Amino acid sequence: MDRRRLPLQLLDTVGYAVAVTAVVFLVGAGLATAAGRQPLVGAKWFMFLVGFGLLAYSAFQLRPTPKWKQDEEGGNGNGGLLGTDTNGQVGLQAAVTRLVPDDYRLPADERHSAALKLFVASVFVLVASFLMETVFGVAVAA
Repeated sequence: MDRRRLPLQLLDTVGYAVAVTAVVFLVGAGLATAAGRQPLVGAKWFMFLVGFGLLAYSAFQLRPTPKWKQDEEGGNGNGGLLGTDTNGQVGLQAAVTRLVPDDYRLPADERHSAALKLFVASVFVLVASFLMETVFGVAVAA
């Protein structure tokens, strides 16, 4: 086993989680601003709601595929909304991978699954929302 594989997998997963957290924050702040609310408060609530939605979706995707379904489909049954293209990258994952130098990129078959990365990203989003309120004092506007 390659000693570099685990740190590179961790870098790939954490990079994806940070990117998802940033996108969710920016979308939430933008929506709050468009609605005439305080951007940080709106972003905090948006992150809270989206974080739980992503957590539920990714936990659902992480379920093991039943043996009878694997036999029917002739594969592992990991398609669906988190399916990948021939390079193993779609959307935000492809953008995050392009930010990483070539020496630190992993082939698609050595990366963590998209469902696991989304699960980690949902935890990052929820932790960021929690920290915004408890550490940075972003409270509900009166």
